[in-house]
Amino acid sequence: MHDTYFAWTMLEYEPRHRTTDWYWAVGIIAISAAAGAVLIGNLLFALLIVVGTLSLVAHTHQAPKELRIEITKRGIAVNSDLYLFDALESFWIHEYEHAPRLVIRSKRLVMPYITLPLPTDLVLSEIREVLAAYLKEEIYHEPISQKIMEYLGF
Repeated sequence: MHDTYFAWTMLEYEPRHRTTDWYWAVGIIAISAAAGAVLIGNLLFALLIVVGTLSLVAHTHQAPKELRIEITKRGIAVNSDLYLFDALESFWIHEYEHAPRLVIRSKRLVMPYITLPLPTDLVLSEIREVLAAYLKEEIYHEPISQKIMEYLGF
């Protein structure tokens, strides 16, 4: 398509092998937290911990999705979702050695930051130049929730 500046395909996250020790640790932490919630009389919170843990473990068995990312004249497309430049505020490119990332701040109250992986073979200065024509470049860090999820292997 002629209005596409850049396009690439990446996995949404790097798949990780989890050992049985990881599952044991998650189980022990969840059981301890649920037991603590029961001891203070908060059964609903204990149930929430159990359901959340089961969801977390179920998610670990899913393969990461493949993302088709495009930077176009209208906005940034991720698979079938198009984030129009009018709905975005600013961007920043984190230049990590192993996996650079594009972090975009949107005008949405829910999900204000969009973090996208960048392939190492793209010229980051060219991406920065194209995005700067549409968005303000602003230094900020990835959300702490993103870092926690990466640390846990998601």
